[in-house]
Amino acid sequence: MQFYTKRRRMPVINVVSLIDVFCLLLIFFIVTTTFKKEEPKIQIKVPESATAQKDPQTQEPLIIYATKAQEIYLGDQKIPIGGLSDALKSRKSQAKYGFSLKADTDVPLGFFVKVMDAAKEAGISDLSMFTEEPKNMSAPAAP
Repeated sequence: MQFYTKRRRMPVINVVSLIDVFCLLLIFFIVTTTFKKEEPKIQIKVPESATAQKDPQTQEPLIIYATKAQEIYLGDQKIPIGGLSDALKSRKSQAKYGFSLKADTDVPLGFFVKVMDAAKEAGISDLSMFTEEPKNMSAPAAP
């Protein structure tokens, strides 16, 4: 007696549904990704401040970086301290959200004053600064 065996179909993975899932994941990651502005590759440790207030402005200002090696960067472009005033004047029309200073904690006071003078020469009177919250927030002393 001869038995007929049913031919087995080869297992198939439905690729179309996998592509749909991949496309949905790709769209999700593109939509939820935050894009950061390019910053120069320098290390700056901003000073701590217990009384600083967060700026409610959501738009990014044009950032002036001051490193402990006494170098100045305006955005991602290195600028000599003598040419900072002229560079700020030329970029003043582009900076619709103002200027902000991100200075290292080890920047000498004399260099800091030169940066502030250059900003004042360029007509910038509302220069904000980057700070961070103190790491060990202790309770204020009772009077």
